[in-house]
Amino acid sequence: MPPTSRTRSPTTFRAAGSSPHIATVEYALTALGRSLVEGPMAALGRWALEHGEELLEAREREAGERL
Repeated sequence: MPPTSRTRSPTTFRAAGSSPHIATVEYALTALGRSLVEGPMAALGRWALEHGEELLEAREREAGERL
């Protein structure tokens, strides 16, 4: 499911002395939120995929230097 699509989250409520019922809540990104996901966050994801090995190597190097 794309991150910009609507999702539904069932939630169970119980009032004192009553049986539980399920309420559905819909969430959706605004146009501004979609622009964040499709712009900078997508670019960050591409960068992380491109430089992932370098990041892991640097992390391991730092961990070794701290010992």
